[in-house]
Amino acid sequence: MSFNPVKTFFKSLGVGLVSAGIAFFTANFLAIIALVIYQAFSHQTPDYSIAYRIIGAPIGVVAFLGAFTAMFVRDIRHSSQ
Repeated sequence: MSFNPVKTFFKSLGVGLVSAGIAFFTANFLAIIALVIYQAFSHQTPDYSIAYRIIGAPIGVVAFLGAFTAMFVRDIRHSSQ
């Protein structure tokens, strides 16, 4: 089986983007729920943009990098066997 770097790159990119999307929306949902609970107990309105700026976006980036790297390394290792 020959190694195709273009196929490997785009397959890793696809898996990375899907993983990043799932991680971003899950983290964003959980952060909003946490802010609602905080609002209920403190009777103060929090800034809800914190949910995606500080929590959702960084988790999405980390998930993308992790999934992309894992798939890329996996494909390279499997092509050499």
